[in-house]
Amino acid sequence: MLDLCFHHGGHFPHCQTHVDRRFSGYYTLQFMAAGALMYERDDHRLHLEGAWCWGTPHGARLRYRPSGSDGQWDHRYIAFSGPLADRWAADGLIPTEPQPTPDPKGFAQGTDRLIMLFQRGGIWDRQLAANQLERLLMELHAARSGAIRDDALSAAISAAGDPQRRYSLDELA
Repeated sequence: MLDLCFHHGGHFPHCQTHVDRRFSGYYTLQFMAAGALMYERDDHRLHLEGAWCWGTPHGARLRYRPSGSDGQWDHRYIAFSGPLADRWAADGLIPTEPQPTPDPKGFAQGTDRLIMLFQRGGIWDRQLAANQLERLLMELHAARSGAIRDDALSAAISAAGDPQRRYSLDELA
């Protein structure tokens, strides 16, 4: 049994939604691919333009609304809960503040794949969706922490000589 439950999600290319709520009982991963919005968390206020991601930490009051001249933004999101989500949050994988999105085009494709898998709803689709969500969260965490990039890791493995062999982190360092 999967220890992650998907609740809802979707892609809204011309979103005009105004959100004002406290999120509790579940997490979300929000992705703005284009447009502009005003983001507020408790007393913290940011104007975001372009490609940004953020999560919804439990208990915080979040408000966001379109702020661009056309009054819309390209919005993708997924809502989820469960022991695995709680573990991701405890490990710092779920972003608590908005952050610029690494590789916006690739992130949009990854988020679209996640939403498609969630909506198909089969047992293996849900497992693949959980894997896809974890991958996206790890990409965001790596960008926040300045962790090693995938291309650098691939170069390290190639330099080590055998791309099929499993290397320890000490060996790669």
